[in-house]
Amino acid sequence: MRTAFNTVKRSKGYSVSEVTEFFDTARSAYEKHDRTFDSVRIQNASFSLEKGGYETTSVDSALDRLTVAMEAQRKEDILIIKDESAWNEYRVESTKALTGRIERPAGKRFKLGTEKEPAYAIAEVDALLDKIGVFLKVQTDGGRSLSRKELRDGLQAEDITKAVFTGVKGEKGYEEKSVDAFLAAAFVVYAILIV
Repeated sequence: MRTAFNTVKRSKGYSVSEVTEFFDTARSAYEKHDRTFDSVRIQNASFSLEKGGYETTSVDSALDRLTVAMEAQRKEDILIIKDESAWNEYRVESTKALTGRIERPAGKRFKLGTEKEPAYAIAEVDALLDKIGVFLKVQTDGGRSLSRKELRDGLQAEDITKAVFTGVKGEKGYEEKSVDAFLAAAFVVYAILIV
């Protein structure tokens, strides 16, 4: 597969060979409707850094678009094999892993950081989880999709994929790894719900 990513000149970017191999595999899986290559795998993809590699932001954006494309294809497959109610059931089921954590009390949604590990400001993470929670509730309320205005004013993909939180130390924040893993899963569910 020929990639359309720019390379970086003076800094490090994602490994050209790893990214190319990943997207070749993704393309093949997409063309074959191979469900073993799923959105979770896409969102968990990681690549080595190398001088002259691909621009990380371009690759990350392509991964997000690929996630949405895979979920759109999944929807199409479910609708062909089953029906709209099966798709709505899949949508609701996909949110359950997220809602359990979102429904926890603010300040207790993730493991707290330790002295040696970086952490994210609790209030900022909780605010994003509240926004995700509203989106999930509206999206799964009877299988109703959001209106264009609700989509525009509500949660956007970038709110999840480009989230930046203030770094704090120790127990003043949530453990970064846990929050990052949750946000990767949240984007997969977001993709499922918007297609």
